[in-house]
Amino acid sequence: MAPDGTIYAIAEDSCLYALSPSGQLAWKCDLGWLPWDCLAVGADGMIYAGLKNRDLVAVNPRGGVVWRLRCDGLLWVIP
Repeated sequence: MAPDGTIYAIAEDSCLYALSPSGQLAWKCDLGWLPWDCLAVGADGMIYAGLKNRDLVAVNPRGGVVWRLRCDGLLWVIP
């Protein structure tokens, strides 16, 4: 969840969803591949998603992909 109350969720349709604090769909971003089960939200609002094809994707708070990085090994998320 973002500081403004926006809730982010990933789904098996390869998309990242943003829901407003009232539960309305704010935007949908196609990540291009199946995601792992968790996301991270940076202090600046950037959303980071690890994908099962070993990409790490950064999405801005408006739903646009900012960058994509291919990782050589598995992505591990540490809470």
